[in-house]
Amino acid sequence: MKITPVQKQTRAGQRTRFKAFVVVGDGKGHVGLGVKCSKEVATAISGAIILAKLSVIPVRRGY
Repeated sequence: MKITPVQKQTRAGQRTRFKAFVVVGDGKGHVGLGVKCSKEVATAISGAIILAKLSVIPVRRGY
């Protein structure tokens, strides 16, 4: 999990939002990546977890 602040320049000043990157996996060859941007850190993390769980794909390990 990584949280990064991002800023957008407006006429009134800078608008800060938080972008969260979350990787989930089950240890058996399935991983998912979720990215969410929000005004609050907790909202960004929870949204990224949901998106990561929805984007789970199988990963081939070995041959």
